[in-house]
Amino acid sequence: MDAIGLLGIPEAETRLIRNVVTVARTRGLRYEIVANIPPATCSGIVVVNADDPVAARAWTAIKGARTDLSGLAITSLPTAAACPAERELKRPFRALDFMRALGEIDILRRRHANLAKERAAADGNGSSRASQRFSGCILVVDDSATIRRQLQRLLSDHGAEVEVAENGELALHLIATRKIDLVLLDVVMPGADGYHICKTIKRNRTRKALPVVMLTSKSSPFDRVRGSLAGCDSYITKPTNSSRIQEVLGKYLG
Repeated sequence: MDAIGLLGIPEAETRLIRNVVTVARTRGLRYEIVANIPPATCSGIVVVNADDPVAARAWTAIKGARTDLSGLAITSLPTAAACPAERELKRPFRALDFMRALGEIDILRRRHANLAKERAAADGNGSSRASQRFSGCILVVDDSATIRRQLQRLLSDHGAEVEVAENGELALHLIATRKIDLVLLDVVMPGADGYHICKTIKRNRTRKALPVVMLTSKSSPFDRVRGSLAGCDSYITKPTNSSRIQEVLGKYLG
């Protein structure tokens, strides 16, 4: 079981987080609340009060030394730029908001683990999954800066040119003004969700043939039906891996 450490979190928010962790255990997310920072013997997540300069500085120092820890910054400010974290949560937040952030970080952590295994396997047999290269411009649309950076690095390793957008409105602007050959589109985003953006792309006669691949942590038949109705061409289920990315690139940019 991984641990969740709390840095500078007020008592009221601490009680809410403890309740969320109890519920999360029923959904397959196994965490335990610990005082301050998870010990070196276990990995986990640190929830940081980014509005507290002391807590933010402490977490920045810890993050540099503990690559096994992920951060969730809680702030009432426009951005917690001074507090490096995988996810950011705005105050006031509800239990559902924290649950969602916890699930997203869990996906990122599993993705990191999968990528590490792939790199280890590639090093072991002397080959690289990124040896196959593709040409074309890929637009990555995701509200998570961490996911955008990961996909940008992975796609660039395959030779593709990469554009990124943190929301659907910016994505539509880039599609209208630049030559895009493939869109990787997150389903759950603030504002217009991925289904709406996909419908907007496909309704345009000049862009109807543009391949749209949905990025989703959901893989139920219902979600796939919604994607098909929106006009998406395929799915990539999070956490993804290099082989799945290469498969998609081969299909649409081969």
